Amino acid sequence: MFLKRLVRSATVASLASQLVLAVRARAEEAGQVSGFDHVAAPMRETEGMIGFYRVLGPRVREVPGICSIHFGDHMRNSRRPSLWQNN
Repeated sequence: MFLKRLVRSATVASLASQLVLAVRARAEEAGQVSGFDHVAAPMRETEGMIGFYRVLGPRVREVPGICSIHFGDHMRNSRRPSLWQNN
């Protein structure tokens, strides 16, 4: 219960955003990778995963077979089982 309240708070979202910016700035200073375009991963528990990200607050877009979770300039694609399960 505590974690749900914590994750839902705007303060956590603000702190996470500040952390991302700080890490990105430090990585750029060091000449390291500071971000990524997108990541794609299979998703077994579709509704649970989508619910988890909706609580965190990023934009979630759904199309048949794929859910895209957008964090600022970054995106995580989750592939539904219909795309990756092989009968």
